[in-house]
Formats: sequence, C-alpha cells, structure tokens
Amino acid sequence: MRKHHEESDTFKDLFAYREGVHNQFVRTEKALIDRKEKLFKANDLAKWGSGPFSCFADPKQMLDLQGHLMKDKATAFTYMMPKETAECENKKEELCFLTNQCLWEVQRISSDNGRILRHHFKDMSQNMCNYINAVSTIHP
Repeated sequence: MRKHHEESDTFKDLFAYREGVHNQFVRTEKALIDRKEKLFKANDLAKWGSGPFSCFADPKQMLDLQGHLMKDKATAFTYMMPKETAECENKKEELCFLTNQCLWEVQRISSDNGRILRHHFKDMSQNMCNYINAVSTIHP
C-alpha cells in the first residue's frame, strides 16, 4: 500500500500546482471580465487599449466600428484590453497543458499498476495450476 502512495506523489504535486494555476486563472479571468464590463458601460473606446497594444489599427477604424461595438457586447469584448486578454489566454493554455499532464500521469500510473496486476495474476494462476496438477497426480 505504501508503494501506491509513493508512486502517486508526482501526481499529487502536479495536481496541487494545477489547482493553484486554476485558481489564479479564475481570479484573473473574473477581474478581466469585470474591467471589460466597466469599460463597455463607459462607452469610451479610447480606453479599451492604448499604445502598442491598441485594439484598433488607427483612429479611423475606431470611429468606423464604434456604432457596431456599442451595440454588440460580445464583439466589443474581443476588442477590449488586448494585452490583458492575451495574458489571460496564456494562463488558460498553461492550465490546459497541466490538466493534460495530470491525465497522462494518471494513465501512466494506471497502466503500470495494471501491468503489475496482470503479471501477478498470471504467476498466481500458474502456481495454482501447478498445485492442482500436483495434488491430482498424488490423489487420483
């Protein structure tokens, strides 16, 4: 039983780290959505992203899209805060990677344990067959 606990230590560590990243991602995403909601209600497209991280190619594009974006919140959210949105997406990708790593670790442990159990069962079955054959030849 002790061996089973030791072999799952890597999974436990990985899962604990994944949970930390998950909690951080949830907080970051919620804060980002709240900030986007405030920006959408303010109706000021100039504050959606500035400098090299501007969500618009130029002021003309911003004016052309302003009417459409103020009516469609989902589309507006895709234009808001591109730098912060990219950082949040990176956290999401990291979370997906860690989730897959956890899955692979569980599959690896399960596969190893299954192989060990099959070999043990085969050896035990062989021993039982030998015992039955020996007893049946002694006591016909």
